[in-house]
Order: sequence, then structure tokens, then C-alpha cells
Amino acid sequence: LVYGGRYSFRNTLLSFGRELNSELDITALVEKFQSRIRETLDLSSTLMLVRDDRTGVLRPVREATPVVPVDSPLVERIRAVSYLLLEDLLHAPGADKLEGLRARGIQYLFPMKVEGEVRAVLATGSRRGGESLGREDVELLVALCGHAASALESARLFAALKGKVEEVESLRRYNENILESSRIGILVVG
Repeated sequence: LVYGGRYSFRNTLLSFGRELNSELDITALVEKFQSRIRETLDLSSTLMLVRDDRTGVLRPVREATPVVPVDSPLVERIRAVSYLLLEDLLHAPGADKLEGLRARGIQYLFPMKVEGEVRAVLATGSRRGGESLGREDVELLVALCGHAASALESARLFAALKGKVEEVESLRRYNENILESSRIGILVVG
């Protein structure tokens, strides 16, 4: 009765949380997760900031901004909690980095942690009617962010492994090309 017609959507969302590890493409995973959360909870906006280890920032998958440095005090603060309200961070050092989030209507930040490290942050707004998220909604999002963090880490590791395999294959072809095109005899003794 409390959730009305959204109850079946909530069950679907929970089952989706269990199925997240089947997606290995980070971009597709992020887009599916955001759209499912947005539809189920009728949110005005969602944005997932994913950690980019090369540049040391949290950023959206397909956008350049907003960007939050991984070593900022904001990330340290969010690492210690299960969620934060954006307004609680407005007076913290480095809060100017969050102005882009506030302009998008973001109100809640949910860290997605793997082994204590923030791998991503789910940023959400209120409901489309302006209603804030309830306690049960927040608890649901905290649980789902745990599942999604593991899925993101799996996808990241898969992409890194795929990159290494392609690099090794490229080196193998390069070495074979050198041996094939050599005009002198080569004897290898093992």
C-alpha cells in the first residue's frame, strides 16, 4: 500500500541488482543502472560519476564535466558514509567542484565502494514532483550501489584484461612479422 504501483518496479529493481554482474561494458552498465533507478523511483535526475584511474578523477562516462578529483576531501568524506546530502557538503573544502551537480538538481550522493575505495558515486535528485526520497528508498539505493560497485569493478577489470590481451596479441604479431621478413637465418635453441 505504501508504494502502490511502484512495488513491482521495486522488486524488479532488486532483481536487476542481482543481475548487474552479467554486463561487462562499463558504459552500458552505467546507462542501464541510471535509467532503471530513474524509472523505478521516479527521479528527476541521476548521474553516475565513475573513477578514472588514469586521470585520478570521478567523472560521468560520456561527459567531460562535472569532475571530482579522487584525492579531494569530498571523496574522503563520502568514503566514510553510506550516503550524503549534497547540501551537507556545500561548506566543505573543494565544494566548488560540486556546483555542476547542484545545477543539475542533484541532492543525494551514494558512494559505490569496493574494498573501501570509492569506485563511483551515484548522484540523484528528488522525485519528479519535488518530493524527497524516503528512508526505504535511500536504503534500497545504498544496497543497490553495493551490487553496482562490484559490477563496475568487474567490468573495469574485464576491460583492463581485454586491453592486455590485445596488447600481447599485437606484440606477438609484430614479433612474427619480424621473423617472417628477416633475410638472415635465425636458429633458436631451447
